[in-house]
Amino acid sequence: MWRYGEGEASLLGEWSHHQDSCRAVEISGDGQALFTGSLDQSMSMIDLNTMAVALHVTTAHTAPINSILGFEGHMLASGDDEGRIKIWDLRSQKVALEFKETE
Repeated sequence: MWRYGEGEASLLGEWSHHQDSCRAVEISGDGQALFTGSLDQSMSMIDLNTMAVALHVTTAHTAPINSILGFEGHMLASGDDEGRIKIWDLRSQKVALEFKETE
């Protein structure tokens, strides 16, 4: 992650917790967290205050994740290549709702 300013750029953080390419990135509405989803079917939450991985779910989906969206301050939606959507409650770090595009 880079910060760009007038004529300069500085590296803020770099992570290697995904085993494959990162395909989805979202910054929380309050700017405190970075959410990522990967081709390796995992998703993560990075605390932007500490730059540490606060949550990493290695088996978040059974197919590559292609979209991720934070909302309501404590909820996260993730979608995969098979059309499955999961709504996560970040307080409990568990799936609150799950459905497939064709269901």
